[in-house]
Amino acid sequence: MEKKPFITGKVVIESMRDNGFKNAAYALAEIVDNSIQAGASLVQIMTYEHVIQNQQRSGKVVEEIAVLDNGSGMTASQLHSALEFGGSEHRFDKNGMGKFGMGLPNSSISQCKRVDVWSWKSLDSINYTYLDIDEMVNGNLESIPYPDEKEFPEFISSSLQQEPLPNSGTLVVWSDLDRLQWKTSKSIKKHSELRIGRMYRKFLNEEKVVIKFRNFEVSRNNSVTQQDQHIINANDPMYLTLNLTMDDLPEPFNKEAFFEPVEEYSREYLLGNETFEVTFRSSIPKRAIWDQIRKLEKKKVGNTTFGKHAAANMGLSIVRANRELDLDPSFITWDAEKNRDIGRWFGLEISFPPGLDKVFGVLNNKQAAVNLRPMDVDADAEAEGFSSSEEYKLDLKENGNNKHIMYEVASEIKQMRKKLEDVFKAYPSGNISDQTLDGHDVSDIATEKSKERGTVNPTEFDETDPSLDGVKKTLIDAGKTEEEAEEQAKRILEKGRKFEIEIVPLSTTAFFDVTRENGFILLQINENHPFYINVLSKQKPNEKLLLELVLAAWARLEQETTSEQKRRNLETARASWGEILEDFIYDAEDVEDVEDVE
Repeated sequence: MEKKPFITGKVVIESMRDNGFKNAAYALAEIVDNSIQAGASLVQIMTYEHVIQNQQRSGKVVEEIAVLDNGSGMTASQLHSALEFGGSEHRFDKNGMGKFGMGLPNSSISQCKRVDVWSWKSLDSINYTYLDIDEMVNGNLESIPYPDEKEFPEFISSSLQQEPLPNSGTLVVWSDLDRLQWKTSKSIKKHSELRIGRMYRKFLNEEKVVIKFRNFEVSRNNSVTQQDQHIINANDPMYLTLNLTMDDLPEPFNKEAFFEPVEEYSREYLLGNETFEVTFRSSIPKRAIWDQIRKLEKKKVGNTTFGKHAAANMGLSIVRANRELDLDPSFITWDAEKNRDIGRWFGLEISFPPGLDKVFGVLNNKQAAVNLRPMDVDADAEAEGFSSSEEYKLDLKENGNNKHIMYEVASEIKQMRKKLEDVFKAYPSGNISDQTLDGHDVSDIATEKSKERGTVNPTEFDETDPSLDGVKKTLIDAGKTEEEAEEQAKRILEKGRKFEIEIVPLSTTAFFDVTRENGFILLQINENHPFYINVLSKQKPNEKLLLELVLAAWARLEQETTSEQKRRNLETARASWGEILEDFIYDAEDVEDVEDVE
């Protein structure tokens, strides 16, 4: 009888490529994990842009990515196992970052069709092997080739001439990058630098490793020249260290950390016969720095470069074996969406050892801890038919279900965040001055223009005077806390406004949002949208004011629409347009180096 294998490689290989890596930055992190675990003090991420030209276009596109380290290197036998799914010897390391033994092949095939690996413990013996997806699918590669000696490709050798090859180390080269999301070196650097700096911040801050980004251009005659080289800095979402990825803070605070610690403590959890320690940390901006920024910038701290940097680092930092797995924003928006805006001013971190991987639900691509999420033990106990949460948790323990640990961990995080919310209530918010240009404010102009149009096109907006409760409700619905809404509503009514325009981070793909209620319109421009980041925020005051008035005119159009169906159509069109605009801007980033051929 014919024997059938459990898995036919060429059939399932494409499915294995869909292994859940979010992007190239997370895939590269798997290679960096291996380098650090091998004791590397220097890891170099190198991109190779090839000059392309056809009848219509010319430009540069990344065709290879390489990672070179000076770690301990691998023997031929170790290298042979390293390309096997689950075959790496790291899987026996209970405390290491790469214990799953899937990192090198799993991450590589998520981005490319071919991965070539060289590794050496001494320069006298450099071992080489590879994986090729097309050869596997076609049946030409039925097993991992046993390592042999092979020279580096010419473009790699040329790029390494400036620095001597380390006495031991590993070189991984990705080519045929059919699934790489970012096509240019500039895009790869832009999208991965902050993520990689955040993932390895603890190693970088403690100077255990240096991670260097290098870009090379490969000309049409195959000559190789270095275009860029820089060291990736630590990006601390807790802001408890001097964050070199952010602009300098205003003097006299330019050499200080932005935030200060609020809490740091540990809890022990029993799993089987072993006890594991989980560490909780929280931080919040230093009040003196907060006040100085507001004084100098004369606007909300969230609308400054510091606020935008903090918005990109918003969430619970989940750290395993000193390496960040994920930055999860779900704990910021646990109670209500209104907490999202101030969530950027929370530093929340949880650290745990690999011994708790199964409890936390750590994926083998090390991008998330899926069991760690906002949880309501009382609601779950009631849903499961228990009379109390304590009875429910006791049942979990008796049945060997470690979910009770996650309830306790989630509760600790919720309490930490609640304490930060209480502290932050004392911080002043809003602009010190609403004047933006020659004494004219865009919200005042929009209000006056709406009043003028109201004499010709009367609507409920013009006929109704906004009330304090109505304005306050609109602001709360748009994400403000009750205290923020109260203060802002009073200021709006004191100025006689029926129209308020503000720039805030929104959690949608919309470029702007419009909320209408009781004679009042709130227009919120999404500072997270790429059009705001790349275009609107860079305009001079006059141009910026005019562009904001363009959006105010749209908001007025929605208000003047008498048919509820037409109004809903306009709202849908607004949301869809913002999404399309985002796609267009992102596409433009990837082709920004491409030029027309004359």
